[in-house]
Amino acid sequence: MHSAEGFGRPWFVRICALGFMGLCLGLGAWGNATGRVGIAGPLLDPQAWDGRELTLSLVEVRAIEADSFEVRKGAVTLRVMGPTTGLEVGREVDLGGTWRADTLSLQQEWRTVAEGRATKRRLGGFGLVLLLVVLPLGLRWTERGWVIRG
Repeated sequence: MHSAEGFGRPWFVRICALGFMGLCLGLGAWGNATGRVGIAGPLLDPQAWDGRELTLSLVEVRAIEADSFEVRKGAVTLRVMGPTTGLEVGREVDLGGTWRADTLSLQQEWRTVAEGRATKRRLGGFGLVLLLVVLPLGLRWTERGWVIRG
């Protein structure tokens, strides 16, 4: 008897893959809807978030004004009140502050520019291409489905 008998059956692998994808999508949707993930939470229910500390990671600067700037993550744009020195449109920043429901904005308390993001993105793309090239070399098709060579 083969020790990984279930993994050779295509229906088993498909069901597991679909279940995992459904779990990931469901958790992502729940996180965005509750504001536990992403920056949408304060905009969905401003009064509930009033006065709460927020930390935004790797948000893109979209617009800069004299005393504020806008950041975006995905499809959500948020206004940040605070100094704009050293900011450039298109740069990614990490920042933190207090949510203000009266102005629908984040009062910035700290900010750091995320350095090297373009290089990290290129390395991630290279890794994905490498995986797509190398992975098929380590698999072979049998009458029972895909199996690891060896």
